[in-house]
Amino acid sequence: MLGTGLRLTEAPILSRASWWLTARHRLDGIAPAAILSPASGRSMLDGKPAADAALISRQGGAKYVIGKDGALVQIAANTLAYDYSSGRRRLRFEGAATNSIRNSTMVGAGAGTPGSAPTNWSLVASASGLTRSIVGVGSMLGKPYIDVRWRGTIAGTASAQMDPESSMQLAGVQGQTWTHAADIALVAGAWPTTGNVYIGITERSSAGSVIAGGNASLRGIGSALTRISHSRTLANASTAYVQPVIRFDPSADGEVVDFTVRIAAPQMEMSAAASSYIPTSGAAVTRPADVAPLWSGAGQATAWAWRGSVPAPIAGQTLLGANGGPYLNAGVNDPTAVRLQGTGSVTGDRAGTLPGPVAACFGWDAAGRRIAINTQAAIGDAVAPTYARAIMALGAVAGLAAGQILDIDELVAWRLPDRPSAAGCQAQARAWSA
Repeated sequence: MLGTGLRLTEAPILSRASWWLTARHRLDGIAPAAILSPASGRSMLDGKPAADAALISRQGGAKYVIGKDGALVQIAANTLAYDYSSGRRRLRFEGAATNSIRNSTMVGAGAGTPGSAPTNWSLVASASGLTRSIVGVGSMLGKPYIDVRWRGTIAGTASAQMDPESSMQLAGVQGQTWTHAADIALVAGAWPTTGNVYIGITERSSAGSVIAGGNASLRGIGSALTRISHSRTLANASTAYVQPVIRFDPSADGEVVDFTVRIAAPQMEMSAAASSYIPTSGAAVTRPADVAPLWSGAGQATAWAWRGSVPAPIAGQTLLGANGGPYLNAGVNDPTAVRLQGTGSVTGDRAGTLPGPVAACFGWDAAGRRIAINTQAAIGDAVAPTYARAIMALGAVAGLAAGQILDIDELVAWRLPDRPSAAGCQAQARAWSA
């Protein structure tokens, strides 16, 4: 009876401990050598459950990410950063970024009618008939905010400005890409029925005149703080300055308006996507790049599955790199493409993949290589990778590029005797799912 009892209790324990041996994790019948899976909360290295930190580290400064409860969480330097902004747990690694808004923490703001605007902000109504009140200043989910109320009867078609930086502070030139982001909520009243309410970016001349701009509408935003962003590539040769703006542009005289907008944690950075929030309280602040080396035996793997999201298309950005060069990377001429390198040539170029989710499986042997991306058919050639792999990293070995963001669901490594089959590669080129 004792022996029978042991078998009955051990079976489920062994099953749980060996979750990585299931068919789902196998590539051409071979179990993985390692799984880094922040999305599932369990990882494995060489046949044993392991902490994520045994497979990857983050060498970088303190940073802020979104916690499970939606609150802003500070992560200490050289500590793995788990971010929930996508709705699930991911590891976030980022390149250097600068919040050029000098005062994102509302220093100098005070309640009243009209109240005191945060230092360096512009809170003015250039349309007559509107009264401004600063209803309150505080913190919500760890994010500093200001509540601005506008009420009155519209007379004219100018704008009510809530701009977190002045018009001639940030130098900008043609060809640069900037992103303006903020948490926005409508905490009282209703958005005006006419005109536009938006977050955006304005290009200005050397004299401060408006040249061009773009924006994202705030009309769908309700009472919950919602992170919204707008990215713009500066298009005009006469552009000398770039300004982050949050505005209401009325389009009809006589409309009666009364609404209170909450603005929290604004950020303006030279990037194609909004990165993690960088607090400022008087001057621009730069967050240093993350370096993300993998475990010492990672170079022995000959096949990989890379599952996560890449929010910003950056020419030549490395998604998985080695001391010899990139293995999984983006195109230089087409930064939306993802492909397998590992030599002086590439294969599996998939244009239009970035920005967005990436689920790639790739591998090689002495006879050639093969890659599949986002469940598409595998592509291969007879080129054997030659780049040294004594050191491997998420991103480049030297660190992530400026503006780069890698959100990791799962990274899986196999040691295969041959390059993966086309069918096996395609099957593993799937997004992570519970």
